[in-house]
Amino acid sequence: MKRIIIPAALLASTTIASAQPSLSESAPAPTSDEHAYYVQAGAELGGAQGAVFLAPTIEAGVRLGSGPLWAHGMILSGGAGEIDEANTTGTILQVRGGVEARTCSASRIACASAGIDVGYSHAQVMAEDWTDKWSGGMLIPRVGLDVGGDHLRVRPGVEVGFDSKGWNQLGLTAAVAYQW
Repeated sequence: MKRIIIPAALLASTTIASAQPSLSESAPAPTSDEHAYYVQAGAELGGAQGAVFLAPTIEAGVRLGSGPLWAHGMILSGGAGEIDEANTTGTILQVRGGVEARTCSASRIACASAGIDVGYSHAQVMAEDWTDKWSGGMLIPRVGLDVGGDHLRVRPGVEVGFDSKGWNQLGLTAAVAYQW
């Protein structure tokens, strides 16, 4: 009987040992379940150089590595008018890019962001007897929220703009984003 039990026990122990993975095998690298790209469409209501503007915006961004930093590019183009004059018309165009940091709740339903853009702005306002134009480089700090589900997000925010003459723009933003 001992002759049968001992070989059977040895056979069973080698079978069990070979079924376990090697302890020296490396575990697969963790994958981030956070999305790395987004596109968004929105609008900005603001004031610049004594004029008010309402402009649609298009933005796209990419996460830099696996940390909280994102790079993005944005185009803003819309209508502008003088605050003191009822019969004015004008346009505003901005092209910019920047970096922002984003921090989210554990569930990622709500996030906060803060960043800074560098860009170029051109605007003009025309009335019956005068025209005002301005253009140049800008520095635009911005803060905002990012609220929603895995793919569809709502992004309200506030931004200010500075050019070579100092502070010249304040804007309220709202956008709907799709991220993947």
